[in-house]
Amino acid sequence: MKRIITILASLIISGCSPIVDHEAVPIVQTSLEIIAEDILRVSYSTSRPTKELFLKRTPDKQRATRWISSDGEFTIEHEDKVDVIKRTDGASFDTAVFSIPMTYTTLPKDYAPFMPYRKTGMLIHSGRFHVCLQKCDDENREQDFPMKVVAPISESLILLGETLTGTQMWNDEKDGTMIYIGRSKPLETNYVIALVDPNLPQDIQNPLDELFPQLMAYYVEKLGALDRKPMLFASLDRHSGPDGNPNSNNFSSQGGTLPGQVFMHFAGDAWFEGETVRGPNITGYLEWFFAHEAGHLYQRGADYISDENDAWIHEGGADAFAVLALSKLDKATPAFIQQRKNEAIESCLEGLKKGSLDTAADRSEFDLMYSCGMIIQLSIDKAVRQKSNDSSDLFTVWADFLAKVKRGNAWNSTTFLDTVESHGGPDVRALSEDIITANGTLNSLQLQDAISDF
Repeated sequence: MKRIITILASLIISGCSPIVDHEAVPIVQTSLEIIAEDILRVSYSTSRPTKELFLKRTPDKQRATRWISSDGEFTIEHEDKVDVIKRTDGASFDTAVFSIPMTYTTLPKDYAPFMPYRKTGMLIHSGRFHVCLQKCDDENREQDFPMKVVAPISESLILLGETLTGTQMWNDEKDGTMIYIGRSKPLETNYVIALVDPNLPQDIQNPLDELFPQLMAYYVEKLGALDRKPMLFASLDRHSGPDGNPNSNNFSSQGGTLPGQVFMHFAGDAWFEGETVRGPNITGYLEWFFAHEAGHLYQRGADYISDENDAWIHEGGADAFAVLALSKLDKATPAFIQQRKNEAIESCLEGLKKGSLDTAADRSEFDLMYSCGMIIQLSIDKAVRQKSNDSSDLFTVWADFLAKVKRGNAWNSTTFLDTVESHGGPDVRALSEDIITANGTLNSLQLQDAISDF
């Protein structure tokens, strides 16, 4: 799952695994160390000499200009959408070192390598520093990336669900993980490690501080605790002072998920102008974002999906989770929740005029996975609660579905709808299939009734 929305994105945390035998398999050890304010040193050490290293995650040419060779003997060449590290003289090497300014930059369809906490620390995306001895592609997607991070002993290091200090080593996987290095102290409960930038305005910071523990406890109650304590991050970029003129200010944010992590990065002066300036633009948005993305953590295994056209299961599911969680925790007004439902119905019906939900991804209409998916999932919640007299709900269906996937069933619409029918009956399955196949008889009143409270 990957999603970038003007002000956010959707993305994985990896578990620790044994360090591989350096003699048996050629590897590259990556070391990250903050050597000065706003400067990161990345060092690559190969177990055998090589003439080139291939960097993963190359959506643009930024590395070629932003990464500075520490001794001037290395260059990064951007070739066919791949960044390649080489010596300028073409000779073999076993070590390459670069210095990189830790400033926030946007990347097309990817997460920024650095998300600053204003004056108190830095969130670093390890996946931006993965390298391969040959091109990083689907054939070696499952390989490990040995990593080391060196943090000042006086600062906190939050890594893989733990608060640590000093130097740490681990094997990164897939798209990497977010690492926090800094002076801010996290809020830690039985179910979550949360770190909200202390410089965020209080009317944003306080609700998030309250939301995180309650939200994670709710999902744990419904779907069980995760194997590793999840992490939630909210960071604030450096900024110029607010000038009181809303027309000259701006605000944006980028966020997403990696397994076990949810994060959002705020940037722009307008965050500091008070609710009268920015309030209408974000009312309910932040709570919705974290409720949706945290919901993905508890879906455990969305990476099992083999057909993107089945993404309505987890994306619509996460939207429905957000509706149910925020309503139960009283973290969103009924008017906001109803607005989200109305927008989903309108978007879904309009999109289905162009084709079915099960071909939407092929048509690059991925937003239907959210809108139509949310309607399907909320209709399931209503049907299951009615049939069980409120002793079961959507989460009961999900727990059963996840158990089936764990036992080897396919993560697809057939498995999911079979599970739905066993809990909610044939009628709710029939409605789901009508939405999936774009049955032309669907209408707004019908969908409103299907997802209304009872």
